[in-house]
Amino acid sequence: MIPYLVAFLVSSGLFELGKTAEGMRRGRFASSLVYILAMLPLCIVAGARDLGIGTDTGGYGAFMYTQGLFADSFSSYLEALDGSYWDIAPLYALFSYIVIKLLGTQFAYFFAVEVAIVLPVFLVARRMCARHLGLPMLLYMLVLFIPSLNLMRQSVAMGLVLLAVIGIMECKKTRAVIFLILGVLTHTSAVVGVAFCLLWHVFFRQKNGGGWGYRAWAQPLMLLSVLVVLAAVLFFRQIAGFFADLEGVGRLFAYAAHSGSEYSTSSAFFVAFLTTGSLVMLKGINSQSRLNAVFFCWLISLCIPFYVLSGLDNTIARMMEYCALFATPLACLCFSKPGQDRIPIGLWIVAGSSAFRFFVCFAWQGFSAAIPYTSALLGIF
Repeated sequence: MIPYLVAFLVSSGLFELGKTAEGMRRGRFASSLVYILAMLPLCIVAGARDLGIGTDTGGYGAFMYTQGLFADSFSSYLEALDGSYWDIAPLYALFSYIVIKLLGTQFAYFFAVEVAIVLPVFLVARRMCARHLGLPMLLYMLVLFIPSLNLMRQSVAMGLVLLAVIGIMECKKTRAVIFLILGVLTHTSAVVGVAFCLLWHVFFRQKNGGGWGYRAWAQPLMLLSVLVVLAAVLFFRQIAGFFADLEGVGRLFAYAAHSGSEYSTSSAFFVAFLTTGSLVMLKGINSQSRLNAVFFCWLISLCIPFYVLSGLDNTIARMMEYCALFATPLACLCFSKPGQDRIPIGLWIVAGSSAFRFFVCFAWQGFSAAIPYTSALLGIF
C-alpha cells in the first residue's frame, strides 16, 4: 500500500504545483514539465508492477505482451488475440502491438497503457479546474488507479468517453463522435458514452445566443429520476423480497441484496457516500458552472442503479466505474467560484468516500488484487 500512497501524494503535489506554475512567467513550459513529472510516479508504479498485481495483469495483459513479442505482423498478432479467451477490441490491440514492437519491454508496455489511461483524465481536469488541481487528481487516484491495474482496456476507454462527454458539452460534436468511436474500438463497454452524450441533449438545449440551458422538462425529470433511485435504495430489501420469487429476476435481486457479503456492503457504502457528497457539492458551485455540475452529479448518481443491477451481469457492474469517473471534473468545478479556496462539505464527503474505497475496498478487502504491491524491478517484495 505504501508505494501507492507515495506515488499518489507526489503526483498530486506536482499537479498542484503545475497548476500554480501556469500563472508564472514562461508558465506554459514550466507547467508542462511539472505535469509530465506528475504523471511519472503513477506510470512507473503501473509499469514496474509484477504480473500478480491486478487481476487481469497476468491474464490478457501478459498474454498480449507475449504474443506481441513473437508476432511477425499485426494481422498475425490480431489472429492470435481473436483465438484467445479474451475479446480484445482492435484499437487496443493496435496500440499494444505498436508499443510492444517499438519499446519491447514489459515495463514500457504497462507504462504506456497507464499513460493512455491517466492522460485524458488529466487533460479534462486541467481544463475544468481553475486552481487546486492536486485534490481532484488525488481523488481520481484513490478511486480509479487501482482498478486501472486490472481493467486496463476499459480504463483507457473511460478516458475517451470522458473526453467525448466534455466535447458534447462544449458543442464540439465532431470531436465527441471521434472520441466515442475510439472508445468503442478500445473496449465495447464505451458504448455507454453514447447514452451519456444523448442524455445531455435530452436534458439541455443550446440557446440562440450560445451556451446551454435546461429543456422545459429537464429539471423535473432529473429530480424525479434521483428520487426514484433514492427510494429504490431506501426500500431495496422490501422490493427485493417482493420480486424474489420471480423467475430470472429473483437471481438479480438475491445477488443485489448483498446479505452477508462484506465485499458488496463496502461497495454500497462507497456508492452511497459518493452520490451524497456529489449532491451536496452542488451548493458551492457558481452559476456559470452549475449546469455542467448538475449533469456530472446526475451521471454519478447512476452508480446506484448500476450497482444494484450488478447481479445481472459483470459488465453492468463495470459501468459504475464510468459514472464514478465524473466525480473528478465535478471536484474541479468546486474551485471555479472566485475566492473559493476552502474545501466545501460536499467535497469532504466525496474525499471520504474515495479514501474509504482505497483503504477498505482495495487495501483491506483486496478488490482488484493489487495490494500489497510487489515489483521485482523496483526491489519491492
